[in-house]
Amino acid sequence: MARGAQGARRGQALRGPGGLRRVPDRQEQARIGRGNMNGGYDRHHTDIDEARGFTDWWEGFQRTRAGDFLREHTPLVRALASRERGRRAMALLVLAPFLLCVLLAALFRQSWILVLGVALLAALGAAGALVWSWYSGSPQQAADRFLTDEHLLTRREGMQQLSDRALSHAADHAMPGTRAMLDSGDARRRPISPSLAGVLLGDCHRAHVWLSMERPAYVLSPARGGKTNALVIPLIVEAPGAVVATSSRKDILDATFDLRTGGYATPSRRDFDGSSPHSDGERAYVFDPMGIVGSVRRYSDARIRWDPVPACRDTRKARTLASALVSSANFSGEDATWARIGVDITQALLLAAALDGKGLDDVFLWSQDTQGISRARAILERHEQECPEARAWALPLARLSEDDRRTASNKLLTMSSAFSALSLPQVRAWFRPDPLARRFDMRAFLRSRQTVYLLAELRSVNGQADASTAVFNCMFLDDVRDTAREMAAEAEHGKLEPSVSLILDECANISPWPALPQVFTAGSGDGIFACAVFQSRPQAQDVYRKAEAQMWESGQKVVLGGLSDSQTLRDISALVGKREVKSVNHSYRGGFWLGGRLRDGLGTNEQTQRVATLDEQALREIPQWCALLMSAATPAAAVKLIPWWQRGWQGEADEADGTAQAWSDAPQMTVR
Repeated sequence: MARGAQGARRGQALRGPGGLRRVPDRQEQARIGRGNMNGGYDRHHTDIDEARGFTDWWEGFQRTRAGDFLREHTPLVRALASRERGRRAMALLVLAPFLLCVLLAALFRQSWILVLGVALLAALGAAGALVWSWYSGSPQQAADRFLTDEHLLTRREGMQQLSDRALSHAADHAMPGTRAMLDSGDARRRPISPSLAGVLLGDCHRAHVWLSMERPAYVLSPARGGKTNALVIPLIVEAPGAVVATSSRKDILDATFDLRTGGYATPSRRDFDGSSPHSDGERAYVFDPMGIVGSVRRYSDARIRWDPVPACRDTRKARTLASALVSSANFSGEDATWARIGVDITQALLLAAALDGKGLDDVFLWSQDTQGISRARAILERHEQECPEARAWALPLARLSEDDRRTASNKLLTMSSAFSALSLPQVRAWFRPDPLARRFDMRAFLRSRQTVYLLAELRSVNGQADASTAVFNCMFLDDVRDTAREMAAEAEHGKLEPSVSLILDECANISPWPALPQVFTAGSGDGIFACAVFQSRPQAQDVYRKAEAQMWESGQKVVLGGLSDSQTLRDISALVGKREVKSVNHSYRGGFWLGGRLRDGLGTNEQTQRVATLDEQALREIPQWCALLMSAATPAAAVKLIPWWQRGWQGEADEADGTAQAWSDAPQMTVR
């Protein structure tokens, strides 16, 4: 019973905001392991614990002033972390006191100093051998080697280009509305808080490095690479404006929901202007048609049902939704012709439903046979006066009734594939209009710090038909983009401030958003910040084809360790650049006579070569909780990421009070 209670307390201690289980640090892992073994560790496990204890101490020491000085102003840490020079550096540390004693003994002619030196050599030799056995090959040595690379971004360059102060200065031009508001309210010119213009990414040479909201972010992280804990969760929690987050699991929701709704403070952190990240919390919504969350009570009031049909009175939005539905069927080659026909038929069905007050249930039923198509055609013909486009859009439906059996069958098969996402009744229930529910206002949402979580399965549920509801996530993202651009055009300074953040986790594994490349290449000029997370570049290329190269070119690149695609590694290595390596070759050819004197044949040849700063192996072996950042023309930076449990967030309330609600009469989304 006692051991069970201790285990329960340990499990509770390792849970962070929202109940998400965090990764224990090395000391906690050692304590947990000792508890599980009831103190019966063998010698091998004890050595591992001792090694972890030393590396934890060494990491903590480097955060002190003395450690920071040794790390940043001497070559000691860099030499110890080197594969080639590490052993020699440790040997010099051990020999240095002995050599000093030998020198002092020779100067003062005192034999006891020499005896002391020998004793020190024996003691330090044994200690050095033990410490080196702990440090050599450890994750801490790999992290030290990566983070102290003198050929990457230096501390001074980082403070000038990627720090909170640099981000705030850039925001004077990037956020003209915020700059004007601050200038009008105070005679003293105050800086724009960096928390309004970006999110803290991590440390580079012990100086904070920020991710700017002015450029989209392209994240490369293999599975289990730490991107959720160190990137996705911090980006959602500390985003300055509204957030739309996509995922296939509920771990992100569990970690961020309470902090986005209840608010948080960060008293342990101060940015250059004296401010610290904080939020009073605002409402969050969960769109989960596949039931990934289940029946968790804490999310019951946040669940939303979305009826996109009323917005399809606007023929542009009807066309957008129709294209998204048909593209989810992945037509290619000869089937591309049927896809274009399918878009024409689908947009006509959506327009008919919008004009007649129907929902997606009706659209789905119409798409199954020619009789349903005929009913939709009749609706369009009745509304010709109300909608001038109705007659033209009814023509594809009329042709279907006139086609031969084979052609009509192919068209209906196209429609069936396009609406496969709605083949499950429990899924269609999430899109039924609810006249009693309050309506969600996209404009009010974009002006707030509210959050929408879009959840979708990676594959079919319980072996049923492969029906991806993520296509409706794409439609929602389209609505966010279009509304944000409309608001930016209407704003005095032509931009939505602060930016809305689109945190697209697993965006290639769910249903890829077709408009993502356009959002990347457009930058954040309208106030839309997109962060796309991929497991590899080939994965992104399979989805976005040639457009992936444009995304890679336009975004801030955040690369985590574990990549194995050789072409990607070569490309990144080339982007990082090269460094010069000098080598000296000595040769001896025997003595020879010159000018009446015997001279030796010793020759020295010095060569300079340019080699990759980070080769493919070094990139693949980027340590955990570290990343390579390449932002615009700034030199590549080795960044120590800050996982969410090390950011000092403190929840302020279980539920936000007095925040503006995103409610109006706009018929777009309903709360269940």
